[in-house]
Amino acid sequence: MDETIVLGFLILASIAVFIISLYIVIPTLRAGDKIEIEEERKKELKSLTLSKDKMKNDTLGTELNKV
Repeated sequence: MDETIVLGFLILASIAVFIISLYIVIPTLRAGDKIEIEEERKKELKSLTLSKDKMKNDTLGTELNKV
């Protein structure tokens, strides 16, 4: 009888540890995904800014050539 109580307690304790570890791991993984998404957005913004600057320089160059 005592062995089954101890075994049941160990099983409940292991389940509790598993659930607590999930509460720690899942937000960490989500934060990692947010960081990756933020880095991708920065890259896209940088490429858009570069293309916008290139277009601006091209139009300035053509306007200067007209003069």
